[in-house]
Amino acid sequence: MFFPVFTQKIYSVRDPLSGPRLLQPASFVPLAFFWWNTGDLFGRLLTAIPALSLVKKPKVVFALSVARVLFIPLYLLCNIRGHGAKINSDVFYLLVVQLLFGTTNGFLGSTCMMGAGEWVDVEEREAAGGLMGLCLVAGLTVGSLLSFFAA
Repeated sequence: MFFPVFTQKIYSVRDPLSGPRLLQPASFVPLAFFWWNTGDLFGRLLTAIPALSLVKKPKVVFALSVARVLFIPLYLLCNIRGHGAKINSDVFYLLVVQLLFGTTNGFLGSTCMMGAGEWVDVEEREAAGGLMGLCLVAGLTVGSLLSFFAA
């Protein structure tokens, strides 16, 4: 849940006065959320492809989840608060950072939720699903609260 902290502070690398209206901060920030959510939806849909299933590979899922920390330096390469970007490209920010971060979020989140039932006995699956829902909400809550300190 840290990504909104960065998303609301990253602006287009183009001059807001001379560039298109879509690249002005009032519309660029929602555009970034759009690309993240598009990636999230795409990632959730990827879990429907059996060849990409990681449900039976929890160590791989864990490693990929931890590897998502590498997106933080990618955010730091962007135009935070209009102070300039190391990579001077809106396409990099929108399609590489936001879209890929959203895709990994959707894919790994759905994989974890689907995989919970695979690792418990049949009579425990309903309880496992409830616990996974609780863990999802708790994780979102804790992440949101921690993002206030990151801001």
